[in-house]
Amino acid sequence: MISYPSHNITFSSSPIDEKIAGIPCYGQTYVTNYANKSSLTTDPRLMIYTCKDEDMKNPSETMRSITASGSTFIIDIKDLSWYDFANGITIE
Repeated sequence: MISYPSHNITFSSSPIDEKIAGIPCYGQTYVTNYANKSSLTTDPRLMIYTCKDEDMKNPSETMRSITASGSTFIIDIKDLSWYDFANGITIE
């Protein structure tokens, strides 16, 4: 379960089949503030990828990972003003 530090957001998930930071991933979640919900999939503030339980290879400076429930979740911050928000996300 993903817990966000604010309820004033919108998100949408979809399946994928690609490698992110060298890890095979099978899900992606777009996240933005509720006021920008119309641009959720075209201009998300951050992305959360659900991937196999492996270590990231060559992550960008805007990525962090959380391991939970047998998966690695990669949080990719697309808008640096969301850095603190991204660090407040918990996954169980």
